Amino acid sequence: MDLIVINYRFSQTEVNTYLKSFDKLLNEKPDGIILVPAFKKATKSILKKIEAAKIPYIFLNINLNSYNNLSYVGEDSYKSGFLAGKLLHTCLGDKPNFLTVKVAAEFNNEAILNRLKGFDGYFLKEKIETTSVSITFKSVKSKTIVSEKINTILELNPEIEGIFVPSGKVGLIASLVNRKNIKIIGYDTTPLNLKYLNNKKITFLISQKSFNQGFDSIIYMRDFILNKINPKKANLSPIEIITKENLEFSKQNTIES
Repeated sequence: MDLIVINYRFSQTEVNTYLKSFDKLLNEKPDGIILVPAFKKATKSILKKIEAAKIPYIFLNINLNSYNNLSYVGEDSYKSGFLAGKLLHTCLGDKPNFLTVKVAAEFNNEAILNRLKGFDGYFLKEKIETTSVSITFKSVKSKTIVSEKINTILELNPEIEGIFVPSGKVGLIASLVNRKNIKIIGYDTTPLNLKYLNNKKITFLISQKSFNQGFDSIIYMRDFILNKINPKKANLSPIEIITKENLEFSKQNTIES
């Protein structure tokens, strides 16, 4: 039996593209589905269709509870956020003062919400006194608006020494920050993020090894469909800290997107 893998893409900030991709996918009547449940509410209606069709499915990158997925393959997003808090604390020292940059459209993403909980959870657990400012953008399409607002905050709060971005938008944010010598931490080894890691505007990237996750999830689905081998309910990926110095030696199979 030949294994055919078909990819369906969507915008992580536009739910309509997500729904359209699944309509196309279901029309193909696949034997199994590997999905990133980026929009919680929309995913609920999609999974009703998938389960009615008795198609096995695996969650990738984002885990949702109370569903009948064969497995989850991805990071422990709470621990990932906890690690980000620890890294920023290590960079800034006692009584850290930092800015958190969020994008409203990403609040549908359970992984990003859990990273934020983990990030805050680190400082609460360790009883570390912090001073922080948070800004949420409805969209980051207008670089001029984003740049003006971030740099105004930094000008009004010169004591801010670090920035946390709980998503792959960190390269974009780093590109718009005027101040030098500020520690910036975010996620994913996208080309833009690596550019600003290499020029030292980004201090740390946290990688969830998305290539490995995708590869492993295909193997698990193949083994289930062909051999009825059930995967573990949760297959957690290692959380990798990427710096300018170790990027060359990091075991990245591909660039995260």
